[in-house]
Amino acid sequence: MTLAFARQFAASISPQDYRAALKELDGDFLKYEPQGSEILVSFTNPSAADFVRQYIKSSPTEISLLFRSLIFYEQLDTIWSWTETRSALARSIQDSPPLAESICRMALMAAPCRVITVR
Repeated sequence: MTLAFARQFAASISPQDYRAALKELDGDFLKYEPQGSEILVSFTNPSAADFVRQYIKSSPTEISLLFRSLIFYEQLDTIWSWTETRSALARSIQDSPPLAESICRMALMAAPCRVITVR
């Protein structure tokens, strides 16, 4: 999502910026756990996930940037599964036919990723 924001606001970014952002989120919002050669990323607690969902729901700009930054179908599936944000997401898609086209293209052509759901 960082690249989409950088493009939207004409800001420069570097790999170090991404790492710094992840480090800032570590412990307060997210936790990272080694799983063999991979890393499992999860929210530290349910209230952190609720905060993110509410933030996204209340900001059409964030929704649009979020959709434009999707890489994997599973990301779209996860976002759409958040019932409290679904109406805002649908409204964003209806208001922008190019965005709807982009989402459909991504959903059909995106490479799969491995998602581990921990409850």
